[in-house]
Amino acid sequence: MNVRLVLALFAIAPILVNGACGGPDVKEATSDRSAATAKQEVDGEEVEAYFEAHASNDVAELESAAKLAAPGSLANAYALHQSNVENASIDAGQPSESGTTKKVDGGYRICETQIVDVEGTEEETCYTYADFESTDGKLASFTINGKELDDRISLGNGEKVKAGRFGRIEFLSSYKSAANDLYVTVRFTTRSVAASFGGYEATYRSPEGRQATASGHIGNAEVDADSTSYEAIIFSKAEPGGVVRIPISSEDFMSEKVVRLKTR
Repeated sequence: MNVRLVLALFAIAPILVNGACGGPDVKEATSDRSAATAKQEVDGEEVEAYFEAHASNDVAELESAAKLAAPGSLANAYALHQSNVENASIDAGQPSESGTTKKVDGGYRICETQIVDVEGTEEETCYTYADFESTDGKLASFTINGKELDDRISLGNGEKVKAGRFGRIEFLSSYKSAANDLYVTVRFTTRSVAASFGGYEATYRSPEGRQATASGHIGNAEVDADSTSYEAIIFSKAEPGGVVRIPISSEDFMSEKVVRLKTR
């Protein structure tokens, strides 16, 4: 996924007033580890369509890919998470370019060109998807560059957490990437006032109690009144299953509400 905005660092306004709000329980994606491989049971055309959708970086195609996967599976959750990240890229004005899909021995290889620094240097990044598993004839799980999805991904349950007078935040998904960076996606909806979304000011507390500051943010730092914005926050090398802390401020930064969301 193109993470160009991760590399654009902005000045961070000071925190003036602290608040807190508990987050909702979330649901975990699952996979039947004893199921036969997708190579044996799953329609090859559906598997190919699933990975071509990921290479496209198109939200509609990613949502369709989720429907090709087994309901509630890791493959379903992965497609939904990728659509959340791409929605954040679109809202930030930096939609991802499509990549290429190639069949390889035992799976698929997707390559994308990404901008890796503020000078605009491009670099090709490739991921190999293999070790397919299925449930009831539908793709359920796979590995990415040899890493399993188990315990690396989770989805929200649709509950929205109040952000004081500024609006509400819904936890959508979290995923620890093959590069071991944790992506947390949320949907921020403002009320009758504009608000500043503290993506770069966000912090994350792992299940072991280790705290990390956001290393990147894809989305809008400023959200107008009565608006909705997808946001993706990145925490380098963080362990999944913890709590993210997001400050939401007024436009003049004179007031603030801190929202805490469980990611599993």
